Amino acid sequence: MLSFKILRFASVRSASAAKNKLHGRRFESFNKNNGRDIQFFRSNSTSLRSKNAINENREGCNWNEKKTDQIFTKSSAFSSHFQWEQQRNDTESEKGSESEGKEVEISPKSRFYSIFGTGTLIASAPFFLPAIHSEEEKKKRERMEEEKRIQRENKLKEIPFNPFSYDRAFGISVLQKLEYIFGVLFLAPFRVLLLAPTISLLLLTSKIAVLGLKDSDHGVKLSWWRRFMWFQSRLLVRLTLFILGFYYVRTVGKLAKSNEAPIIVSNHISFIDPLLYFYQAFPCSVAKAEVGHTPFLGDVMKALCIMVDRSSKNSRENTLEAIATVAKRSYTNEFDRQVLIFPEGTTTNGNGVIAFKAGAFHPGLPVQPIALKYPHGHFNPAWVPAGPGLRGLILRMLCQFSNSVEIHFLDVYEPNEKEKKDPILYGKNVRARIARELGVPTTEHSYEDVILMTLAMKEHISSDEMAAFEFNKVRDLYHLDFAEAKTLLGRFAKMSRNGQMDYEGFCKNLKLPQCELTEQLFSVLDSDGKQTIDFREFATGLSIISHNTGVFTVAF
Repeated sequence: MLSFKILRFASVRSASAAKNKLHGRRFESFNKNNGRDIQFFRSNSTSLRSKNAINENREGCNWNEKKTDQIFTKSSAFSSHFQWEQQRNDTESEKGSESEGKEVEISPKSRFYSIFGTGTLIASAPFFLPAIHSEEEKKKRERMEEEKRIQRENKLKEIPFNPFSYDRAFGISVLQKLEYIFGVLFLAPFRVLLLAPTISLLLLTSKIAVLGLKDSDHGVKLSWWRRFMWFQSRLLVRLTLFILGFYYVRTVGKLAKSNEAPIIVSNHISFIDPLLYFYQAFPCSVAKAEVGHTPFLGDVMKALCIMVDRSSKNSRENTLEAIATVAKRSYTNEFDRQVLIFPEGTTTNGNGVIAFKAGAFHPGLPVQPIALKYPHGHFNPAWVPAGPGLRGLILRMLCQFSNSVEIHFLDVYEPNEKEKKDPILYGKNVRARIARELGVPTTEHSYEDVILMTLAMKEHISSDEMAAFEFNKVRDLYHLDFAEAKTLLGRFAKMSRNGQMDYEGFCKNLKLPQCELTEQLFSVLDSDGKQTIDFREFATGLSIISHNTGVFTVAF
């Protein structure tokens, strides 16, 4: 029915057009353009044949081409015959067969050719539309391939995720600049005046609370007067946080009891983290040995924390034993304080969760994961190698009118039998839960990567370039020692320019001849095809060679 209406509409339009031409309105232009219809259909036929020729791999393409040619040939013939009829009728009208200005009727034969020609064009549409669609599909396919190529190039150029970078604020408005100036001139000095007596009282109450305690008294219950003094210290810590701009500490969930989860684990971002947990939970913490040498606060930290010397293997074993002892006493209600551990072993920028150390999971006891984050707009309190130092962070915090923090207490994690036997698996599963709560990715970076990144930045190598190197992965795959990694970094820093080494520099510094074999070796190291190698490619490649040859000094 629809096709009949289309044919009828086309026939009426063709008939009216013929009448208008016979009236003399378009006859002159028609005579001048005589034969253009034929050329139009032939040109369309040629263009469609060229389009179909591009898509010869499609099924039935040759058949469609032949069919289209046949149909256009017929339609062109009908159009030519119709033009001849119009010219004949016009000649008769010029001879005076009919008076000028009088409507001339088209013969039934001309009407038949008009309708039949129009119907032929409409009927031919299904045959040449596939060719048009195939051309569109080809362009779409080419566009998709181009997008994939661009994505591959961007992936090669993409800077890997860096958990130790510092997201500095760009595009600060005039109002924010005025706020910062006000903070430097008025807010920071006022806060310093408030902090001085607060911290003095905090140190005093803490020192009184630890009088007579030994460094090994971590799992002993405190007497009532010690607990009272520690309660005063916790209030003073909260006042310190308030002065620093943490007016409100948002908490989600609830802290578990010590007999439910004797160990609490959290991601580590800033120097503020221990103060927050000291007020919230008053736990027995695990801290690096360097903290015990802090002026005025060292003896307090030794009484509160389990100290670990990361450079000593014996200290690591003693720390694991102390953690297990205190956690088991807390689990059986012999000790009423939980053990707080930051399994990452260092601070990050909060945009990811790095590898967890296995110490917190060796006892095989339930743990409570805690997700910590600092929502910020222009000031990130993260303490990372690429960011400002401790003094700079404190100054910025004093100048910031308000600072935000969120603590998410997650459900207690009960390990299964497999996780109890495998602390590394246990730690990975707990880390995944914290990362999922924060909505951030996980990486295999570790404290060793922080040391390497710090050394690299001193040699003017970008922290983002160093972030591509994950020491844990290389160590597990190729047994690269940390001392060897530092040696490789020092060697690479001398040979490279801004963390990149080209083929000529590679041959020159390693004293290798420029030959086909050396080019093959360089191409193997150049995994991303940028014609230069960074430290990750350099260290990984030489580690592979060393692992296969048994000779680490291959590069020297």
